[in-house]
Amino acid sequence: MKKSAFALGSLIALTQVLAADQAPVVLEETVVKEPTSVITPAITPVQDGCGLYFTADFIWWKAQLSGTGYAGTGVQDNNVNVPTFTSPKKGKITTPDFSFEPGVKVGAGIDAQHDGWDLYANWTWLHGDENHNHLDSKPGLGETMIGVTATPFGTLTSVPVLQASSDWKQRFNVLDLELGRNFFVSHRIALRPFGGLKAAWITEDLLLHYTTTANNTLLASTTYRIDQHRHQRMWGLGMRGGINSVWQFNNNWGVYGDFAATALWSDFHVRAKDKYTNVGTGAEFKDVHTGSVITQVNMVFEAGMGLTYMTWFSNDQYQFKFKAGWEEQVWLNFSNFTGLNQSGNLTLQGLTLMASLGF
Repeated sequence: MKKSAFALGSLIALTQVLAADQAPVVLEETVVKEPTSVITPAITPVQDGCGLYFTADFIWWKAQLSGTGYAGTGVQDNNVNVPTFTSPKKGKITTPDFSFEPGVKVGAGIDAQHDGWDLYANWTWLHGDENHNHLDSKPGLGETMIGVTATPFGTLTSVPVLQASSDWKQRFNVLDLELGRNFFVSHRIALRPFGGLKAAWITEDLLLHYTTTANNTLLASTTYRIDQHRHQRMWGLGMRGGINSVWQFNNNWGVYGDFAATALWSDFHVRAKDKYTNVGTGAEFKDVHTGSVITQVNMVFEAGMGLTYMTWFSNDQYQFKFKAGWEEQVWLNFSNFTGLNQSGNLTLQGLTLMASLGF
């Protein structure tokens, strides 16, 4: 009897174990919740839903346009002054006097409470004085100085010149509109990716002056003054994006690095005028009087690096920032002057000092 009861109990236990093995496994549902803590805290303080900040920069930049060489030495005079050909000494191509000029940047922004995003507008103004450059021909035996861009009587043949000079003037106006977010990604590194628009209004004038006594069938041996005026006025609008970064040494001091790129739709209005004046009689005539409208997309690259100082005060409700560094910009295929040797790039570089106040 006892053996039968033990066998029956063992059978019931085995049945329960097998039933448990065959029962479906129920997994608990895992709910992924959005983190409530701030992952990348914004830098600029925000009060009552929004915060304002203002920037002011002093810039000392040099704007230079490549492909504008207008006079050259080290050129053989084609057996004009000596009976046999003579190899010239090493000469050089002279360009207009591109010098450093003062300018300003002014900007204003607003920080929204929505995830720390900001909207920022910045205007760059760089209007340099007219720069003059003058050359007098001092050729060696069998050498001459030529006007590289002179186009006498509709030809592209450069002519020997006794004197050459240039006057260069540029008006540089650029407006940048950015939507970005300035935040810490670690205890010592802050980033601000941004995207937006760039608008530009730039005017350039290049005046070239030559004195020549070229001995050819058209000019004979008469002394002429050649005046050339190259003018281009452009406006453009394009998409711009980039990133601002800061590597902090401590809570206040750091090194910043900025980069931006723009695809700028550009509209160029170009004019060219050449005038010849007989120095002896004063008679004048125009050799070139033409113009064109050119539309194209120009790539613009910007970079900057330097030191930055940042501090908060009044219970962290206000932020002051100061930056001192070097900036560079490259505007590709920017020169469309009629009659010059080649298309050229516009480059800008120089010192930038910036102060900013946020609250």
